[in-house]
Amino acid sequence: MLKTMKNFFLSKVRLTYYYPILFFTFFVVILFTNKVQLTGSQAALFSVNSFLLAFYLGPILNGQKSRIDELAKIIRNEAIAFFNLAVQTQGLVPATKKQVKAMAQAYLKASVHNRKPAEGEKEYENMLRYCIDYEGKDKETVRKILDILIKNQENRSSFSMQLRASVFSHEWFVLLVLFAITLSYVIIIDYGSLLILSVVAALLCTGLSLLMLILAKLTTLTHKKAKTIWDPLERLLDTDFKHIE
Repeated sequence: MLKTMKNFFLSKVRLTYYYPILFFTFFVVILFTNKVQLTGSQAALFSVNSFLLAFYLGPILNGQKSRIDELAKIIRNEAIAFFNLAVQTQGLVPATKKQVKAMAQAYLKASVHNRKPAEGEKEYENMLRYCIDYEGKDKETVRKILDILIKNQENRSSFSMQLRASVFSHEWFVLLVLFAITLSYVIIIDYGSLLILSVVAALLCTGLSLLMLILAKLTTLTHKKAKTIWDPLERLLDTDFKHIE
């Protein structure tokens, strides 16, 4: 149940929908929370915490963005490899061609639909074993297909490694502690009677919350930037190995 709700809020709800909800929530909380005047030491603690949050969050965000870029590159390279594989099957007898393409489709469907590390491992091994054991008259062409599959193993290793390179639990713990402290300070600071300052504080809390949501979407590959990385493989399947884009 919790996992389903988590997937819904991360993959189905767009960030633009969160903005007004978070802003209104924080604005109401700020208006009705008891305020305090910060002492010098408290203000210094707030500054240190804010610096640490920015210092820690920035590189992790950039790392997840780079991870998605790297995944897009890897997946495109694999799509090119399987496109080349399909080209090589044109020189095979019909029965062998059908068998190789069926195994390639089974592998790609397992990889694309599940989108998890090591998915499609069994299907890929079946292709390798078939090509290694093949003794028909098209052996030379099948050998070229085997070379493509072996070279693509590097892509598969990189793909699996990048999928596992999400934000670790201890990193989330540190981020959430710093984030919660920052929000608490912004909410309880006495801004006086100027309503505009309360609005600014609510905007600040909303911005920080959206940054954390963006990081969650990036690390779970549900961000808009990540959803397009699978397009080359999906396009390859939809067009029966005729097009990548």
